[in-house]
This record gives sequence, structure tokens and C-alpha cells, in this order.
Amino acid sequence: MVSTTANFLSNFLSGMTSASKVSVSAMRRLIEHANPLITPLFDPEPPLFLPAALSLSDIRIFDANFAPTDGYCLLFITEGRGFLEIQKNTAQNTIQEDADLIDINHHSFKKNSLFFFPLSKHWRLYLENAPWKFYLFFLSGASVSYYNKLFSDSVKEPFVISGSSMLPVQLSHLYDALSDCKNDPLWLDEQLTSLLCLTIKEARCHAQSSLPYMIPSYLISIRNSFHKNFAKPFSLAELETQYKISRFRIAHEFTAAFGQSPIAYLNCLRLQKACELLTCSDDRIGEISTAVGFENTNHFINLFRRQYGMTPGTYRKHYQGTTADR
Repeated sequence: MVSTTANFLSNFLSGMTSASKVSVSAMRRLIEHANPLITPLFDPEPPLFLPAALSLSDIRIFDANFAPTDGYCLLFITEGRGFLEIQKNTAQNTIQEDADLIDINHHSFKKNSLFFFPLSKHWRLYLENAPWKFYLFFLSGASVSYYNKLFSDSVKEPFVISGSSMLPVQLSHLYDALSDCKNDPLWLDEQLTSLLCLTIKEARCHAQSSLPYMIPSYLISIRNSFHKNFAKPFSLAELETQYKISRFRIAHEFTAAFGQSPIAYLNCLRLQKACELLTCSDDRIGEISTAVGFENTNHFINLFRRQYGMTPGTYRKHYQGTTADR
């Protein structure tokens, strides 16, 4: 052991930028207060190495861009839903809210879903449904690209881990054991090898079970339209006319692909945007309701209370201070 990799975390945090109206300072504080686990730097470096690991829980607000860096990330969502966007064009500096969706790879996460991706491009991580809990394992070493290739050969999207899988337990145990065993490079390499082998097995099992189903391109188009134009009015009747597909088929296939009906999915996006406005602006509740696409303020308040367990006004009082400094 010759030094520490604490600079990995500082570089990671310094590469964060605001992806929306949510304060980047608040995002950095969330990560710093979660006490990230930093492992020593060994000489020679093991074939598989873990510079840092992070566990965040009970997250109510999160939306940040991250700059490209070396290595890979294993992202595991244990509660809530969120999104990962990865820039296709390496020349662009950040992923903006109004970025052309053909220039990004957009990935949805729900409870118990996992993804393994390279950090070589700009990426954005943001919450859809609170509370959110997730793990981030940052991986490097000569062998990690090999395991990522095996993973990406099996799946291209985040997938939900089967209920009988030992992978969630292994991820949790690895994170918990790091504080005591991180100084042993042999132990760390052994644990990471076992973890990635199990991850790839799960990805292959998922790919085989999903084989004959592929998400139709029209569903991807609908989802992208929701993300880009969430404040505009949508209805199943209009989607039926636009795509010349039965509204009943659209509703059934969208729910099967994304875990929610089209309107429920759209409303979740709108409510998340409302959370940002509640914490980062002084707009009135009615103005925010209109800005995110709800014509009826009472309907907006009822949906918000059902989603977050409190009214928009109570949410603003509780969380507005966490994003005060920009």
C-alpha cells in the first residue's frame, strides 16, 4: 500500500454539475454526508479494484451531471425509481434537460434493478420516485473491461434482479465489510471477482428469460416524448391517433415495458419536476401545477400527497433549505 484513493472521490465530486434547478452543492453534501467508503491504492494494482463505494438512502431530491473519468460503475437501486442518461457524443460537456434525446442513452431504474456501465462519457443520474436508495460501486483494474463486455453482451438496459438471487445480499455484505477488510487486496479482488461473475450470470438469465420480448420502438418514442415535453397535454386517444395503435394496446404494452401505465409514468415525471420548482423557486403552488402540466391545482395537490405523503406546501417547507445555495 503506497497511498490512498481519496482523490478519486474529490475528483468525482468536482466533476459534478447541476443538471436542473437542484443545487449541485446540495448533491455534493448528500454524497459527503453518506460517508463514502474509500479503499487504499495498492502497488501493484489488483486485476479488479474498487476505488470507492457509496450508499445513499432516503433520498428525496437528486439530479446531477457527472464528468467522464476512468473506470466503471455498478449501480444498484434498492428502493424508489430513477433515471440514468449517458451521453453518446463525448464532445458535449453536460447533459442538459432540453438535450436532444437522440444524443443520449436513457435508462430507467426501479426497485431492485442493476446496471454496469463505463464512466468514459458524461452521465446524469436523477430521481423519479422518492424515497430513493441506491449503491454505487466504482470499479477499475485491468480485468474490469472484460467483465463489462460480458455484461453488455447480455443486456443493454438495467434489469430487475430475481427475487431468489443472492446478488443483493452479496452487494450489501461487500459494502458493509469494506470498512474492515479494505486493506487486504487479495480479499478485495476475490470479492469483486465473485460479485461480477454473479452479476453476469444474473444478466444472462435475465436476457434468456426476456428473449422473445423486445420493447417496441413506438413505446420508446412515447417515453422520450414524455421526458422532453412533460408539461404538454397527453392522452391515450391522442397517442392512438398519432401512432395508429389501439389505446388499449398502448396502455398494456407500455405498462409491461416500463412498469407503469403511460399516464402514471407521465405524472411521476411531472411530480418530480414539481419537487424541483418547490425547492428552487418561490412560484405559487398553482403556478407550479400549471408549469409541470397539471391544469387542475387540486388534482395536482392530491397526486402529490399520494406520491410523497405530504402536500406541496409542506414539502416546500421541509426541503427548500437543502437547495438554497446554488
